[in-house]
Amino acid sequence: MSMTSRNPRRKLILIGLTILMLVLLGYGFDAFFMLSKLNDATDRWIADRVAQGWAISHKEIKPKLYFDHVSLRIPNPAISANAVQWTGEYLSVSQYFLDPNHFKIVVNGINSIQWPDAKVAISVYPLRINFHVSRSDGSITDINATANDVQWVKDDSSAIFAQALGLSLSAINPAQGHTKPFANFIGTVAGLEYKTPSAAPASPISVVEVRGTIMGQPPMTLPQDSFNHWSADGGTLEVSQFVLQWPPVKVEGDGTVAFDTSLKPVAAFATHVQGLVQLADSLRQTSAVSESDAETLRSAAHSQNGSAIPITVQNGKIWMGSVAIADQPTLPWVK
Repeated sequence: MSMTSRNPRRKLILIGLTILMLVLLGYGFDAFFMLSKLNDATDRWIADRVAQGWAISHKEIKPKLYFDHVSLRIPNPAISANAVQWTGEYLSVSQYFLDPNHFKIVVNGINSIQWPDAKVAISVYPLRINFHVSRSDGSITDINATANDVQWVKDDSSAIFAQALGLSLSAINPAQGHTKPFANFIGTVAGLEYKTPSAAPASPISVVEVRGTIMGQPPMTLPQDSFNHWSADGGTLEVSQFVLQWPPVKVEGDGTVAFDTSLKPVAAFATHVQGLVQLADSLRQTSAVSESDAETLRSAAHSQNGSAIPITVQNGKIWMGSVAIADQPTLPWVK
């Protein structure tokens, strides 16, 4: 082979290697710059929260570099704010090269949350929160959170189990007033169980899905005065679609959820219920209702296609029509 035929090939190889090195150099510089910005943003967030009176601690933050994103792994995080304390095994924050406005937070393992006079242990495997921020002002424009194998155990041995949870917020728009839409939401739960030491276990609820709009910007923390102010000024959850599937029972409807002065949910739904007779039998089997109340529910089943019946949450009970079918699960922040 002649020298003249080798030279062009060598030149092509050198050009290719040079381009590859420039790409890798640019990738490395971009990754270093993004990782530095992410670390600075995390430090600023922590400093701002501490300046507001929060207590935040963690072990040494470990930066990680992947082919499509950079990440900060934060071992043993602990946050205390407004009398609420949270500790976890680890937390990671990631930012993506192809979409720098896309961030992801991952929380895994056992998490402990302490409210005044209440303590719960929450385990998730894992909790993933994806969100996007606005290029103009840095505000969050949408959030999507998922969690698997969730266990929420209180110190009174009552527990909530869920195979999967999902929550998404879109069209987030910080409202000027509490009666304006803040965000659209979709919440889903699969394989839901609620167990207490005093009640017989029931079969898990297959699916719960709730869609609607948050009216007014709710506070981002849980001081009671802030929620009372939001609620008193018209802050509500306007539910446009509610679906519960607990075969052979299916409940569909819409309604409104608000909070009273002690932060207990108060809700009213107009619903259509299929399998009302089977539901009454199941509630009677588990001693959730008396025989007379079960008969009241059976008598409301007007056809096999289902029956219209209101469902309300008030006074510490969940009501179906005039029958209290369950105690309202105690929320940890409610005294």
